[in-house]
Amino acid sequence: LTTLEGTSSIHFSGEYVVVNGLVFQNGEGERHVIEFKTGNGVYANHSTLSECVIKDYNPADKTVQTTWVSLWGKDSQENHHLITHNYFGYRPPLGSNGGETMRIGTSHVSLSNSQTRVVENYFEHCSGEVEIISVKSCENEIVGNTFYECEGSVVLRHGNRNVVDGNVFIGNDKKNTGGVRVVNEGHRISGNVFYKLA
Repeated sequence: LTTLEGTSSIHFSGEYVVVNGLVFQNGEGERHVIEFKTGNGVYANHSTLSECVIKDYNPADKTVQTTWVSLWGKDSQENHHLITHNYFGYRPPLGSNGGETMRIGTSHVSLSNSQTRVVENYFEHCSGEVEIISVKSCENEIVGNTFYECEGSVVLRHGNRNVVDGNVFIGNDKKNTGGVRVVNEGHRISGNVFYKLA
């Protein structure tokens, strides 16, 4: 593993890029800690983020908006990214919009297919805002993840035909913990476990 501290971040573009084994800790992220683009129109496609850790990597100023993982690709369309076997933990409430742990797409491209897969990750106390994972695109899969005492939900905010399957949401009666919030059509939500959510 490689540890990054201070105000480190990573921005990458290209085809079939694999980012593996990074640990972000003892610092604070910029606007995006991990971003799947290096500039306007310069995106990553078919890329993988795996076995990484983002832990307690929050700005000291709670009014600063940050997204830990920001996914892009061909204007967020048909990028086929894979986010798997990562740990995301200890993100305090921001108190407003803009504190997502992960965002897949934007409102502008919400009716386009992203086809990103978020599989078997562990989210612990990811409470930046009400959207832990904000999905604003179509045909994504959120599968087999664990959300432990996160104040927020997986939110299918914009877009259609997304899958949320086999995830475990453990709230332990902690305030503001949630499961899945659904907007739009054609989604499949199945096989999830919701335990003591507020």
